[in-house]
Amino acid sequence: MDKQRNLGGDGYIELKKRKKQIVAGFVSAQTGITLIALVITIILLIILAGIGIQLSIGQRGILQVAQQAGEEHKKAQVKEELELKIRNLEIEKKEDITFKDIANRYKEEGIDVTIEEEDCLEGEYKNYEFIVEANKNVIIGERVEGERPKVLLTGTTMDNTNGKIKIHIVAGEEIQTIEPINEGTLVSENGNNNKIFEVSGKGTYQFKVVGINGRVTVAKVKVDDGEMVEGESLLDGISKVKSSTTKKIKIEENAKEYTINTIYYEGNIILDGKIPMVGATLNSNTYEFGDVTDVATQSQEAKNMIILKVNGNLTINNGVGVTACKSSEGYGGPKGLMIYCTGTFTNNGSVSMTARGAKATGEDVYLWRNEDDSFEYIPAKGANGGSAVTLNSGNDWALQPGNNGANGSMRRTGGGGSGGAEVKLYSPNNITSGRGGNGTSYSGGSGGGSGSHWYVSGVYKKYARFCWFRYWWPCRF
Repeated sequence: MDKQRNLGGDGYIELKKRKKQIVAGFVSAQTGITLIALVITIILLIILAGIGIQLSIGQRGILQVAQQAGEEHKKAQVKEELELKIRNLEIEKKEDITFKDIANRYKEEGIDVTIEEEDCLEGEYKNYEFIVEANKNVIIGERVEGERPKVLLTGTTMDNTNGKIKIHIVAGEEIQTIEPINEGTLVSENGNNNKIFEVSGKGTYQFKVVGINGRVTVAKVKVDDGEMVEGESLLDGISKVKSSTTKKIKIEENAKEYTINTIYYEGNIILDGKIPMVGATLNSNTYEFGDVTDVATQSQEAKNMIILKVNGNLTINNGVGVTACKSSEGYGGPKGLMIYCTGTFTNNGSVSMTARGAKATGEDVYLWRNEDDSFEYIPAKGANGGSAVTLNSGNDWALQPGNNGANGSMRRTGGGGSGGAEVKLYSPNNITSGRGGNGTSYSGGSGGGSGSHWYVSGVYKKYARFCWFRYWWPCRF
């Protein structure tokens, strides 16, 4: 207190200010050093973190290396399991095994075999693709993810004009491509998922369907040597048809053979009037099944009955028609069209055989056999045609309509109507029309030709001229 007093009031105040300035300067210096250290520390931590992340998840990072090691280990396990199954099969057989033996063993144990050849095998196991080479060594491919593409429909038909088989493959929409594995020439396509191929003959044909995710499904189509099928009725025979190459159905008890052109489909069909189908020509929303080899010519009768067999559901969309082919020269259609559907047949369109009667000798067509061993059949002879009409001589300006044919009953086809008779101006002779044709099992009766006469001479020639100039009738003489 004495010192403070000795300094005086102003001196004491000045001393306190100096102390505060010294302390503030010291604190400011300390704060500056601390901030610099903090910034340096953060920078060092970021660098160290980057190095750590790079070591952990980079291309050669710890995590990446660990994942790759785990993946290789899984592949090695899959390879070992597949090869062990082959070794066990060899021990059991005690002889050389074929790829067919390996494929069968794999299938028995739930392993998916996608491609099966005489010297190679491909498939999927535990989400890995694999190939079995000729030396029975197993190569493991990449891991596959997602669903495999779906094959919706396969169809076959014999192209009788060149003896080759056409194969139709329809897959789901999420498709990259459809490619033949062993044989097949592309003849038409409607997008990536709808293609028609041509092959040389009987055999098992494989087609690789590749999805957009890279997964593969193989469509297998078997074309048998189906020259002849035996059955107790036509429907029984068709139930045994498994190939488009079937050409005859033999009814043993009745000693009947029916020649057929089989169009065979596996899967569900929707006829929409837009997408072509093998075995049919698409004209204005109407599918015409069969081809020129099935119908008659001037010198030959119609050859085949058309069989459309669908092992699945069949839907005909609204506004879409189904019929058989016909001769471009006016000789009618084939020996009928039969649709055989093992699933549900939904007809929102139309099925018609109008103007498709065959030029062919009728025969009893045994459809099916009843429990009492009797048959439901289409008789060889249908209803009678209409009788001819006649206009007697001396008539002028007369018209006599033709007679209707008899209606069909008990599965008989109807008879054709007769032609009419007509006289213009005068006829010195009787005029008779053609009678209607009788129906057959393959056609309704044809219509009879009309009878007409235009007689002009003497007085009638002058009368005809009068008609022409006064009434503008088209008189000819």
